[in-house]
Amino acid sequence: MALIECPSCGKGISHNAFKCMHCGYELKVNTIESAETVEQKVTTSNRRLDYNKIAKIAIVVGLILWVFGFIKNFILENQELYSLIINAISFVGLAIMGGGLIIAGLLIILYDELRKHN
Repeated sequence: MALIECPSCGKGISHNAFKCMHCGYELKVNTIESAETVEQKVTTSNRRLDYNKIAKIAIVVGLILWVFGFIKNFILENQELYSLIINAISFVGLAIMGGGLIIAGLLIILYDELRKHN
């Protein structure tokens, strides 16, 4: 926040102020500048998120977790029963995370499609 000097009392006030908080002097120039600033903020905040892109990334990451977990725990690890049980538990954790991402991705795609129609 930049400070400017009030033309009336000379004290420091915000450059976004409509009037001086010390003496009450109205700053008409800043009213126009502030309105333009608000308009710029509104137009930049209206940018849409690309929900389909986010959803596709979530689905791909989820599938990668599933495939990685399966390969790591069941194909590359050829050990005793105890290790197989530990690997199965590890795979379940990766599958839950991957499944959650896949479901989230599908829900995001559904939300985006419903939002387009309303």
